This record gives sequence, C-alpha cells and structure tokens, in this order.
Amino acid sequence: MTTRSHPHLDETHSLLAFLTEHDLQPYKVDDLGDSDCGTITRSTHCAALAQAAYAVDECRLFVKHADRPLAVLLLVYGNSPGELVADYSFFTANTDPEARQKLDVVLQDWYVQQQGS
Repeated sequence: MTTRSHPHLDETHSLLAFLTEHDLQPYKVDDLGDSDCGTITRSTHCAALAQAAYAVDECRLFVKHADRPLAVLLLVYGNSPGELVADYSFFTANTDPEARQKLDVVLQDWYVQQQGS
C-alpha cells in the first residue's frame, strides 16, 4: 500500500529531520489550544510529530538541545513555501547563547536547502 503525502507534511518532516541531524531534538507539538481536544503530542519520532503538526493550521514545536529546552517554533500552515517557521517563534528562558546561534544557523541552512529543491 502506498501512502500519499502532502507538500506541507513533507516540508514539516524535512524540518524535523534536519533539526535532528544537527543535534537539535524536536520533542513536543501542541495546537495552541485551538482544537476541541487540546492536542499535545510528545515523541522522539519525526513522523509522529510531523503528523501532529500537520493536523492543525498552526502549532508550537518544542525543541531541545543537549536535553535542555531551547526554543518554541511556531509553525503556520498556509504560509508560502519557506515561511513555515513564523518570525515570532521564541527561545526558552536561560538558554545557552551558543545553542541559540546554532538553531538560527540550522534554520537558515534548512531554508536555503528548501529553496534549492
């Protein structure tokens, strides 16, 4: 059986895999309380997190570095390609400045890669 994908789902999975490849751990998705059931998904599997994120119009993606919370990325579906991560994502309190810089560089590199594909 072949499963069909969607460009937004593929883009989300690509982002999660790229973060993981660079020692940044996506670990939780929530729907900002927008759905009736208040969905929160915790997982170490990119596919499960991508499915949970794609199930809503926008969500928060929680990212760790060295097993410490680092950032919350706001993913907004319906934006143009290359605009999945919203500008008003934020870092968690007391994060390592080097880890912040690393996430910024990794996200920029991912966007450059997406534009080339």
